[in-house]
Amino acid sequence: MLNELSLRERLEEITPLSPPDDCHNLLGLITDAKRILKELEDAARARMQEIVEATPSKSVTLGHIRYYIGTEKIVKPTTLSAVGLQIFTAVEGSWEDFVQCLSASAFKQGECRKALRRLYGEEAGDKIFDAVFTTTERTEVREGKPVKAVGLQRYDTRF
Repeated sequence: MLNELSLRERLEEITPLSPPDDCHNLLGLITDAKRILKELEDAARARMQEIVEATPSKSVTLGHIRYYIGTEKIVKPTTLSAVGLQIFTAVEGSWEDFVQCLSASAFKQGECRKALRRLYGEEAGDKIFDAVFTTTERTEVREGKPVKAVGLQRYDTRF
């Protein structure tokens, strides 16, 4: 069975004079182990999410860790060309303002929403935004500090 100790032992056996395949094979084992651990972690988090969702409070506190259901919001453009056209129009052709709306995913959704609202007003700007961006939410189990108990508290005069 492969475990941390056996991996460490294999690493200690490899010297600068060892065949490169020895280290290559060890790296392959480590890569496989990371993949397996990631799969196990994902499955365990999914199971914990099921457990938390089954509780009436949608929260489980174990020691100093609180598990609860959080929501992750994912906003993506429907088509880049539609977003580009709407934003370029919203910034009235200003290349500098247009570039300010770009990010690693091509468009900063917050900046784009602001630009559309400036040109079209809040309601119409939001409608155009919703037409060119898709927003999805997915739930995930999160870890945090336990919720402080509200209610009866004790005052100890010794301290």
